[in-house]
Amino acid sequence: GKYSGQTVKVDGDELLVSVGHSAPSTTAAETDSLRNLRRAGSYATLRGRHTKWWHAFYRKSFVSFPDQRLQSFHWIQLYKVASASRADGPVMATSGPWLEPTPWPAVWWNLNVQLEYWLIHGFNHPELDSLATTLRQNQEQLIANVPAAYRADSSGVGRSSDMFANRGVGRPGTGAETGDLTWALHNVWLSYRHSMDKSLLRDTIYPVLRRAVNYYLHFLTPGSDGKLHLPSTLSPEYPVVPPQDTNYDLALIRWGCQTLLDSAELLGVDDELIPRWQEVLARLTPYPVDANGFMIGADTPYAQSHRHYSHLLMVYPLYLVNWDQPENRDLITKSLVHWHALTGAHRGYSYT
Repeated sequence: GKYSGQTVKVDGDELLVSVGHSAPSTTAAETDSLRNLRRAGSYATLRGRHTKWWHAFYRKSFVSFPDQRLQSFHWIQLYKVASASRADGPVMATSGPWLEPTPWPAVWWNLNVQLEYWLIHGFNHPELDSLATTLRQNQEQLIANVPAAYRADSSGVGRSSDMFANRGVGRPGTGAETGDLTWALHNVWLSYRHSMDKSLLRDTIYPVLRRAVNYYLHFLTPGSDGKLHLPSTLSPEYPVVPPQDTNYDLALIRWGCQTLLDSAELLGVDDELIPRWQEVLARLTPYPVDANGFMIGADTPYAQSHRHYSHLLMVYPLYLVNWDQPENRDLITKSLVHWHALTGAHRGYSYT
């Protein structure tokens, strides 16, 4: 029922094998596997189709660099992603589809997914965007991931999951990591901006982002300063007690509310939550900063080496605070210098 393999003997020596997955239904054997085999035809047909795909892929959006090492690096990255992702398939696991021992046999939603898919826009390969596909096809699972009390209007995903985004997310106020779905949706927004395909905006970004932001709205509370504050949440991979007003989440809340307002206008939707999104943008507490730049959160400075840049999302990739704002250049510079000054935890992606 759940998994089914079918074999067909062709041309005397060839075996074509198909594995179907249809949980929770039991149609894998009679539909998925057999359909795949009939569509395949023969090994020669499969190989020809495969070769044709790769030839077209390499010719598309071709770019040549005068630096041979950079050119090689460019092709290696595209080869890896094209080997691991298709728009009609599941989101990439952190180590891709290759079967080898790894401590990360899952999808990590707090940085890995986002970095993995950025290159598809820059190099014009939207046919590799299985991230958007996964979020569109698993909206019911994203709802089931939040505590039952919030499922009427909210969605989320925990730090790591299977290919169906099956991982519960904790509540703000308990130190939980809560912003990962919103950040993943920024990638889908980039795909929309690349393609200007309004169906992507209407069917995936708007409904899922609306629910992801709603989850935050349940927990924002006014302080004595009149500003809206967020209870304790985790700044991904920063190893301290999770603070209130985490910059990771404040940046994502601001980006989410502004993007929902923009999307409602683009789609011609008179959403009843528009006044609420506007209120949040007007009253949300400012990003916590100190003499060294952006902090992790309220009363929590950036004080030890950190391989993620969770506290800097408002600078990159969200660009809410950016170099085109002269008043923010000193703050951006101080924050980056201080982040990289504390070494020991940095990894390759810490330098992107």
